[in-house]
Formats: sequence, C-alpha cells, structure tokens
Amino acid sequence: MKFRKNYEKELVPGKTFYAPSFTQQQFKNECDVNLILKRYEQTGVIDHLTAKKPLYGDFSDIPDYQVAQHILIDAQEKFDALPASIRKRFDNNPLNMVEFCKDPENHEEGVKLGLFNKPIDVLSDIPVGNSSSNDNPIQSDS
Repeated sequence: MKFRKNYEKELVPGKTFYAPSFTQQQFKNECDVNLILKRYEQTGVIDHLTAKKPLYGDFSDIPDYQVAQHILIDAQEKFDALPASIRKRFDNNPLNMVEFCKDPENHEEGVKLGLFNKPIDVLSDIPVGNSSSNDNPIQSDS
C-alpha cells in the first residue's frame, strides 16, 4: 500500500472521451487572445469583432445623443398631433409616414391628406385673350 504525502500531487485519472471532437481547429488563430492583441498593436484596430472595415471621417456635424433624442421626441409629438385617421393610415408609425412622403408618386395622396400644400398654378392669374401691344404689361425687345 502506498501512502500519499502532503506535497505530492494526487493522481486522479481524468475523463477520456472516445467520440470525435466538434471543435473546429481552423478558427484557433482567430480566437487566440495573444494573436488578437498582437494584431491590435500593429494596426490599432480590433478586427475580430466585425467583418466591416473601419469607417473614418469628419462626423463633427452630427448632434450628440441628447440632441438626437430631442429630435426624435419632437417628431413623435408632431406625429401624435395629427388626426387619428391620418395616423391610422400609417399604422401609427412615423417612419411609415416619412417613407410615404419621400416617394414622389404619393404627392397627390399627400395633398389630399393635408400633408403637402397644393401646388400653386401661376398661369391661372394671367388673362388669356386678344390684347393690343399697349395693354400688354410684358415688354419684349423685338
């Protein structure tokens, strides 16, 4: 019989698996923290999170989060102020109304709903008929 001493490792037989592994070894370099940090040190970009390339630009004219939230709240309040029949037409969703207004083919229906102003017919104010050159307020160079 063998006695174990305090500073000896206990020999525990581990578990043995006989089934094939489902681990996909071709992704080991993509998951290795040391390799990820090495790429970060070289490029300055952590690229393992997304397949998209980084987007760089001047975005200083974009409002901050609080201003954007106020714009959204203002738009929702203005949409809620519309009559219920118009809101129902857009399923009570302001985004549906914005998409509707973007489409030029919906202009006529938008005028009927009161979302757009009626086009002004400028030519209807000009009198039509025979007029002498003295009565014509528009002078020509010929």
